[in-house]
Amino acid sequence: MQPRVTIVIPVYNGAKYMREAIDSALAQSYENVEVIVINDGSTDQTEEIALSYGDRIRYAAKENGGVSTALNMGIACMTGDYFQYLPHDDLLHPDKIKLQIEAIQASGDEMTIAWSGWNQLLEPEHKMIPAQIPPWHPRSCWTKRDYPVWVGLVSTVTVLLHRRYFDQAGLFDPALYTSQDYDMWYRTFYARDSVYLETPLVTYRIHREQGTQADENFHKNCEDLALRKVREVTEETLCYVQPFKFFYELLKFYQDTQWEAPYRYARSRLLELEEPESGVKARNAFAGLLGRGAKKLVVYGAGKNGRRLQRELWMHGIEIDAFCDRDPAKRGVEIGGVPCLGREQLSGECMVLISIDQPEPVRKELLAQGVVQVMDYREAAEYLWTACPIKARVLQHM
Repeated sequence: MQPRVTIVIPVYNGAKYMREAIDSALAQSYENVEVIVINDGSTDQTEEIALSYGDRIRYAAKENGGVSTALNMGIACMTGDYFQYLPHDDLLHPDKIKLQIEAIQASGDEMTIAWSGWNQLLEPEHKMIPAQIPPWHPRSCWTKRDYPVWVGLVSTVTVLLHRRYFDQAGLFDPALYTSQDYDMWYRTFYARDSVYLETPLVTYRIHREQGTQADENFHKNCEDLALRKVREVTEETLCYVQPFKFFYELLKFYQDTQWEAPYRYARSRLLELEEPESGVKARNAFAGLLGRGAKKLVVYGAGKNGRRLQRELWMHGIEIDAFCDRDPAKRGVEIGGVPCLGREQLSGECMVLISIDQPEPVRKELLAQGVVQVMDYREAAEYLWTACPIKARVLQHM
């Protein structure tokens, strides 16, 4: 018999969107599912909508106490082997549970945590945007223990995990009103590597009324949580990655999020560490690979990704000679201290790193032009994952 999956939907004044969420849970192609709706003291039509589903769902109401208390009530009521948290304003793909259960079973370990890609739905425009993991995160690190949680790759509604994690890690923290999910993922993802399905299996709705948008303290709460968690990190907990590499990646993430306190702490930890010998060797090997047979190192794409790749290479002691971009307005202009060329100016003596999101069409064009030394951002990121940056450059510019 296939394992049972419980989908818990906590609701507080969610009448506007909750019917769509419930319908998406009931529409799962995986048959052994129970849906539990927890009314967290709503004052709108939440109860009326929930009761309209009859025995197709399980329903419970409680006094308002925050989403953590509603989730914990759902966990206490669940009869399933696996837990799925579905906010009342989000949606599950019809095959979400089926595909993730298959992935967990294929891993050979029922305690493997599954997560996936997702789409963002912007309201009130009702505009769908695919959410992609940025190319500077190499795929080899996406499933490394709790690393994807540390650098913000995991979207909560994508996660499916075994109920026994709550026995091991505890329940959701009632003191956390909008960051309770990330606190839980910090505690559970550490146990083992996860499985990631790149297909978007959920739709995450962004609107003014949702907790993360309405709560003015949300970002401060996330910053405080990140600081508390990073202070708990030891070399033993980082068994899957070099400490130097870990704190460097955290430093970049905290700089992007503008979380000052965790940023300062990660920088202080990095200051105490030496560049690992294996990381230095990998850095030198990558530099040698890029320079082999090429007289000019060029980054294709002079936008945000390209500038970020230029900076990352520089941190590793590798300096590019030029950018290349389709935009005529950029050609002939100095960007990041180097000239920006047109594609027709590239020759077979160039090594080209493609930084744009869809590299394959560009790769084909370059190969047809005789430029055979080509690498895209994701390929470069895999090399950079094993290499370590030059510590002096990191501390100078971060």
